[in-house]
Amino acid sequence: PLFKGEARTKANKVMEYLGDRLLGAIIITNMYEKNPKADVETLCHFGQLFQTNMHFGLVMRYLCISVQLPFGGENKDKTLADVFECLCGAIWLDCKEFEKTGEVIIRIMRSVPLL
Repeated sequence: PLFKGEARTKANKVMEYLGDRLLGAIIITNMYEKNPKADVETLCHFGQLFQTNMHFGLVMRYLCISVQLPFGGENKDKTLADVFECLCGAIWLDCKEFEKTGEVIIRIMRSVPLL
């Protein structure tokens, strides 16, 4: 691995934070493009509905990534959401373009039934 111990934990947290911020911006941007007359409260409400551990955990389960991870417990959705956020951060680091990153992430999220 590139990082070991505490450095790995810090790198994961940075990637998770980056992915979290990107997801929020991508989800709100997508909603605004579909509903340009929506007010701030509506966008905020719908953004909060879609940016949840449950939704991101569902995406990870649909992609069968949860099967590959050696963890369990009651808060598995939170852990899966953290991994999804890291994945989104990695996609952005690879693309280096907000629009392209958004297209990829929205495509991933739309591939999941009921999202």
